[in-house]
Amino acid sequence: MDRNAYLDDVLFSYSMKHIEKRTNAYKAVAKELRDAIEANYMDKMYGTFYSGSIAKHTAVNTNFDIDFVAPFKRDSFGTLEEMYRSVYEFLDYYVKNTPKYTAHVYLRKQTVSIGFEYTVTIDEMQEMMSIDVVPGRELTQGDYLNSRDLNLYFFDRNWGFGSEDSSYQKTNIHAQFEELCQKTIERQIIRLLKIWKKSNNIDIKSFVLELFTLKAMDGYEPQDLWTTLMYVLEYISQHTEDTSCHLLDPGNSNNDVLAKMDQLKRRYIADNVKSLLQGIEVYGDSYIKTSFPENNRYKRKPVAGYEMRQGTQVPLPPSGKLFG
Repeated sequence: MDRNAYLDDVLFSYSMKHIEKRTNAYKAVAKELRDAIEANYMDKMYGTFYSGSIAKHTAVNTNFDIDFVAPFKRDSFGTLEEMYRSVYEFLDYYVKNTPKYTAHVYLRKQTVSIGFEYTVTIDEMQEMMSIDVVPGRELTQGDYLNSRDLNLYFFDRNWGFGSEDSSYQKTNIHAQFEELCQKTIERQIIRLLKIWKKSNNIDIKSFVLELFTLKAMDGYEPQDLWTTLMYVLEYISQHTEDTSCHLLDPGNSNNDVLAKMDQLKRRYIADNVKSLLQGIEVYGDSYIKTSFPENNRYKRKPVAGYEMRQGTQVPLPPSGKLFG
C-alpha cells in the first residue's frame, strides 16, 4: 500500500467540501445568533468572529460544530461572571421569543462557552447542530483592536486546562489562528490525529493534539505526509510524560496546557499513541486502515492512471487575511 496516497485519500474523504450544504446551514443559524447578540449589546462590544476548527481549517466532516466569539469592551460589565450570565440570559430570552427555536433548542452553560444545540432538518433528515458562543472581555479599555487579548470566564473551573482556583483566563484567539495560517501540512497532521481519536474513541482534547503537532514540527523540515505523521506521533509518545516538555497556548504564553494535566492523563495519552505506533509496526497496513479509516460516504472514486497525490485538501486562506 502506498501510505502517502492512502492518507491523502483519508483526508479527501473527511474534507468539509463534501458537506457544504450542512456547513452553510450551520453558519446561517450562527449568523442569526451573531446578529442578534450584536444588535442587543451594540456599542458594548466589538464584532463577533468565528473561532474553533472551522476557522482554523482543521475540521473534519464527521464531527464539528460552529464556534464564535463575542468580544466585549472592558467597561461593558463589572465582572466576567456578569458578562457570561448576561449573554446566557439574552440567548435564553432570544430562544424563547423566536418561534422556530423555542421548541427545538437546548441551551446549556459550558466551560467557557454557551452551547446552542438546535434540531435542524437537512435533506429531509433531522440532525443536531451545535453552536458554541464564547463571550470574552478585553483586558484594558480600548485595547482589544490592537492586542486582540480577551479574558474568558470559567463557568466550570475543573476542565483540565485551567487552574481550579481561577475563574478566568487570558487568551488571544487571533494569535491561535495566525499560528496555523500558512501551515498546510501541520493542519493536515492535526486533521489526521482528530480522525484517529474520533474513529477509535480516544479521549484526548483536539487542542492538545494541535499544540503537540505545532511543538513537534517547530524547526522540523516536513517530509512526505506519512513520514511527518510518524514523526509527530513519535514526538508525542516520547514527550507527553516529560516534565521538561511544555505546550504553550499561542494565545497565552503563560498557559502551559501540558503542565496543567495530571500524570494519569499524560500517561493515558502516551500509552494510546505508543499503542498506535506498536500496532502499525506489528500489523502494518491493515492497522493503519483501522486507525485512520476513510469516511466511506465520501471515499475518492478510483480513476485511471492512479498516482500518489500529496495531501493538499486543506485550502490556504487568502494572503494577509485572518481566519474567521
